[in-house]
Amino acid sequence: MNKLFVSCFLIIIIIGTIAFFTIGTVNNDEKFSEKLNGTFPEIKSSDRILIFAPHPDDDILANSGLIMEALRKNADIKVVFMTVGDGLDKDYLNWYLTTNNITDFKGNIGDIRHTEALTALSKLGLNESNAIFLGYPDQGIKSLFLNNWDYNNLLKKTSGSNQNDHSPYNFSFEKNAPYCGANVVKNLNQIFDDFNPNILFMPDDGDDHPDHWATNAFTRYVITERGYNGSHYHYLVHKGGWPNPEIYSPRDQLLPPKEIFVLDATWLRLILYDTDIKTKLEAIESHKTQTLATKNYLLSFVRIDEFFATYPVIKVQEKEIYSLDDGMPDSKFNDLKGEFIKNTEFNQKYDKRPTIEFNYMHDKKNINKTRIYDDIDSVGLVKDEQNLYAVINSPNFNENFNYIFYMYLYDGNSYRKLDINVTNNTANYLYRSSDSIVSSQKLEVKNKDQLTSVKIPLSIINNTQTILMTVDERNARNQNLENTPLRVFQL
Repeated sequence: MNKLFVSCFLIIIIIGTIAFFTIGTVNNDEKFSEKLNGTFPEIKSSDRILIFAPHPDDDILANSGLIMEALRKNADIKVVFMTVGDGLDKDYLNWYLTTNNITDFKGNIGDIRHTEALTALSKLGLNESNAIFLGYPDQGIKSLFLNNWDYNNLLKKTSGSNQNDHSPYNFSFEKNAPYCGANVVKNLNQIFDDFNPNILFMPDDGDDHPDHWATNAFTRYVITERGYNGSHYHYLVHKGGWPNPEIYSPRDQLLPPKEIFVLDATWLRLILYDTDIKTKLEAIESHKTQTLATKNYLLSFVRIDEFFATYPVIKVQEKEIYSLDDGMPDSKFNDLKGEFIKNTEFNQKYDKRPTIEFNYMHDKKNINKTRIYDDIDSVGLVKDEQNLYAVINSPNFNENFNYIFYMYLYDGNSYRKLDINVTNNTANYLYRSSDSIVSSQKLEVKNKDQLTSVKIPLSIINNTQTILMTVDERNARNQNLENTPLRVFQL
């Protein structure tokens, strides 16, 4: 009798403990999900929706439910693929072909992914007329935005399947499109002119993948230049070890990573019908070159919902006189903490692709060399009567590192670039393209506690109305350790 009593008592304790932790987890998730501030607005038949995807499959992972809902409402949709995912090298292509017993293929990985993209879209109800392929190089979009802007400075990669300085694809929006930032902007403006969208979807600028970051940057650049006043939403694909768990779990929520709630975003949720969840799975599985190597990761996006963010334009704070004694300006944006360390650890733990495949996120041979770095917590702008101040909050500012402030100045008619490199507490102008500002006026760097500011005379930025700004951090070997989101400031 005593043994039976003890056994029953132990069973009750075990069940109670499991229930306690399960209920606690559910409650925590419920509290967390409340931070998704609302449901996604209703789509109308008059809407013209433009979705920007860095690669084939990004459109499906983040926007499948949105696309199917828009089709139910008879809205017009176009999907713009910046690249066709041709960063994978020939060894990976050969491995894929051998694994699938394909012997008669002629072309490169980009041709296969182009076909996969159309197949996946057809599962959702779209066809080839809904897709636009720009044909720019995979893993090269950030360089087009930051470095290879002019037509006399084309990007030509030395890795991956596409080592051209122009698009080699006959399905490109512009045949033989030259690989430079100015041409990307030309293409995007033509698409806006032709389609006249009123709703945009683009990758989040906090996404870990450089092509996603840069697709956001190019889109923001163009909509600022055009004075676009429609809606635009941001979606997330790459962020550390997210989605979590990395398994096919179609009855769970796709909650954003908790750390991104430090950002000044409004998060909106779109609930998927059961039939949409099944169709999204079929669309993802159409990307066979990707599911062959990272199936669990891709299928972890098959959940009961999709979520999107909106960000405000930041109004630049004005003061009579500004100094670092005033602290970080109110007109700032936060950056996520520890991205580089988290991302590289995630790659080592979760990258199950064969070693012959190009690593999307970071060059593996450099991971352990760049562990120690200074993390940028926030970035801001403030002006007084004489100067504009670009300010970063870095708890462990390293004066031997390079902090590059990239600023795109728009005056209502055209852009100019003001790019400043700070190292050893000295600021220098950078010349990146024909519209770069290089002035004889001195730039002054100051430090106080964990704040660093660059003082820029207002005469340099005269007539500027809007500034698009981001900051890169590089170590002494010029390895990129971090780039912050790119945000829009209004003067």
